Amino acid sequence: MESNDISKVGLMMWLFWPEIKMARLDERAIVPVRKHWDDAGLDFCALHDTLIPSMEYKTVGTGITVEMPSGFFGLLKPKGGNNHLVGAGVVDQGYQGEIMFKIFNPTKDTMSFSAGQPIGQMVLIPVIRPTPVEVSLDEVHKEMTERANTGGILEDVEQV
Repeated sequence: MESNDISKVGLMMWLFWPEIKMARLDERAIVPVRKHWDDAGLDFCALHDTLIPSMEYKTVGTGITVEMPSGFFGLLKPKGGNNHLVGAGVVDQGYQGEIMFKIFNPTKDTMSFSAGQPIGQMVLIPVIRPTPVEVSLDEVHKEMTERANTGGILEDVEQV
């Protein structure tokens, strides 16, 4: 089997073995669950009471470790009703430590999380691993799209 086929194997295993192993690293930790059966994300809760001042960030522990299924990674995101941002949000398949959320408070007020309060969610996403291949510039974008290189953040970039 070629290395690129491992994602297919992971997806097939997931379809037939729909479990993700989790363990508490601390007896106070809350094992993540989906609030509703068809929710995409598993809700993770803060292990400790945490205050995050305005325009600052803190890493908030969950006391949970997760064994990612082969061929998947976890994407950490805020919950829909939260006013904070989550950074450092990729949990690779080989990571075996505590799931932690790096939370930034963009509001003017201090943000407070109580132990046991949901702080974010993790969505499992299949990994696709195409091999990066460097080519000459004339071998990339041979056909011009309607958008080309306009739009997005490029309009705000200052040229040096």
